Amino acid sequence: MSGDIEITVRLFASLRDAAGSGRLRLRLPAATPVGAVWSHLPESVRVLGLPEGIRYAPGRPAARRRRGRAGPAGVGRVIGLRDTPLDPAALLGAVADPDHGGTALFVGTTRRETGRHEVAELRYEAYEELALAELRAIAGEASRAFAATVAVEHRLGAVAVGEPSVVVAASAGHRPAAFSACRYVIDELKARAPIWKQTVHADGTATWVDGCAAGHDGPDQREATGSETDGG
Repeated sequence: MSGDIEITVRLFASLRDAAGSGRLRLRLPAATPVGAVWSHLPESVRVLGLPEGIRYAPGRPAARRRRGRAGPAGVGRVIGLRDTPLDPAALLGAVADPDHGGTALFVGTTRRETGRHEVAELRYEAYEELALAELRAIAGEASRAFAATVAVEHRLGAVAVGEPSVVVAASAGHRPAAFSACRYVIDELKARAPIWKQTVHADGTATWVDGCAAGHDGPDQREATGSETDGG
């Protein structure tokens, strides 16, 4: 029909599971505001409820690289997403600076919880183009705020108990700034990066947890959903 447009809606985590696909093509009137796209999604998706912290993004070319390129001054060369094991030593090397007297390292690992909630593994997925852009932005903010050199990598795919899922390294002139930069990066990553985590329990059940909507892990965190919209 004249005046209509086609768009592609990309779905992640529990929304993708509900829709049965990670991409949906929709034909909508050209004047449809982006916030109204939700009402045109299948009922199997809408029944989950509008995700907390939902964000809309314009269409972008598919990412061809998972390892980020070198960022601005103060941002380490290691900024990326990996589907292979993370190497904390490599990130420490990326932020090494003879003029810095303090280096902080954070390693987040899959933990095995006890009782009815014993964890078998975690599975991570991301909207990779936006996640890499967000990681670079966060690292740059930490670098400027704390005069630090920063590196960060996040794992994708299955991560077994005891294995690292995220590594952040930061070096600065003194230890308070290095600690602060490291803390800033991991906290902002959890709050802003479009990365979703699925907890797979030992009994075979699985639950999605949204890494960028609720912001922080905790017993009251709601089941996660996530979506992004690409213009057709």
